Amino acid sequence: MEYSGTSIGSGSLTFQVTASNGISKNIVIPIDIKKTDFDFIVLFDKDQNYINERTSFTIKIETQGTEDFSYKAYFKNVEAKINLESEDQAILQNRIFTISEGITFGEYIGLKVQDMDIEFVVEASNGIVKSQVIDFETLLTDFEVTMTPDPLEAPYTWDLDFTYFIKRPNNLEQQIEYYLHITSVELGNLAFSLNGSDDLIPQGFEWNIGNRISNGGLLKQLGVVSPRTGVVTFHFRDSNGATYEKSINVDYYDN
Repeated sequence: MEYSGTSIGSGSLTFQVTASNGISKNIVIPIDIKKTDFDFIVLFDKDQNYINERTSFTIKIETQGTEDFSYKAYFKNVEAKINLESEDQAILQNRIFTISEGITFGEYIGLKVQDMDIEFVVEASNGIVKSQVIDFETLLTDFEVTMTPDPLEAPYTWDLDFTYFIKRPNNLEQQIEYYLHITSVELGNLAFSLNGSDDLIPQGFEWNIGNRISNGGLLKQLGVVSPRTGVVTFHFRDSNGATYEKSINVDYYDN
């Protein structure tokens, strides 16, 4: 014998049994009819990563009961995208997607620097909604630059040689491009060139140095050259918006 409830609630079932001699007895059975439920959990491999880097995660959904569910989900509170095995395209925040019971593997990619909780929301086809908050921080790809020599010194009729080395963040997987421009104080009009290129870049103009993290170059006076002392600042920027500045004293001395 099987019983299927048609509505949610608590009550009792009464069974009446009558014997062949006409004696009847009632059997009362309490019963509680509930919605079929589900559990879900989201697990991230780490609690922080760099902007535009991939962080692996899993979503596990388990149905509690006999009802067959379908599920839909979304995530919010952050600017990010996720890649799922079941989806051909990346899924942005607040976009609803379908998800199956069991374990789903994905990758989370933060699209801006942020320290905001990620909230995943899952809704079953019977209307039950559950959510989970993930504490995750998206970091800027900060870097440092070492430059030599420091200070820069040469006769005023000469160009000044310099080298740079960019120390990238550890364990970085993405390809990053770097940009450079210079400004100066008390040095007149300057420009720089980099080894391997014939281009001469005036101060104030930004130049794409690609993903080359070390190189050398020349610092040149433009126009009428003369003995000067001052400061040149090298402004580095990466394609994610991280910046680093290095100021160096310069002496174009009279020979």
